[in-house]
Amino acid sequence: MSYINKANGVRAVRYEGDDEAYAVNELYMKIRERVHEQKRHRKPQKRKAPTDIVKKSITYNIIIFAIALIFLTLFWRMSGPDRGYYFYENSTYYYDSSGWYQWDTYDNEWTPSYVDSELKNNYEDYYQSRSWDDDYGVEDFEDSDYYSEDIGQDDDWDNDWDDDWDSDDDWDSSYDDWDSDW
Repeated sequence: MSYINKANGVRAVRYEGDDEAYAVNELYMKIRERVHEQKRHRKPQKRKAPTDIVKKSITYNIIIFAIALIFLTLFWRMSGPDRGYYFYENSTYYYDSSGWYQWDTYDNEWTPSYVDSELKNNYEDYYQSRSWDDDYGVEDFEDSDYYSEDIGQDDDWDNDWDDDWDSDDDWDSSYDDWDSDW
């Protein structure tokens, strides 16, 4: 016996008998007919080519990556000390994105410096200003060899390297012939 539900919720007998296979087939045929009708009345959808999907996916990933990169750059710039002068334990320090520099009172020059955790963690407490002031008693950091207008983009980055890495001595040992085809 098989039933169907009417629109108002009342069950109606579609087949009465002992042949279950026939009853199942009746239900199957009716379901198949309804599915076919629904498909026929549906608006045709344009199939997207796989390349369109890949292009949209790549574009989406690039946009997400660019947004993430912008936020990370802003976060990196916003976290940490501001570029400028700091006064800590009777010494003047300068910070820019490449690191900390300390005024060397003996040689009267700026030198790269490591700072202790107190200054590193509480830099706001020791901040003086971004601009140099004659009252600091130090040379303007912008006049030093370490200063670069484009932070991290120093055109003379290799000035500190010696060109004499290759001595005039013959580095071939007497028992090894480095010029051979080995």
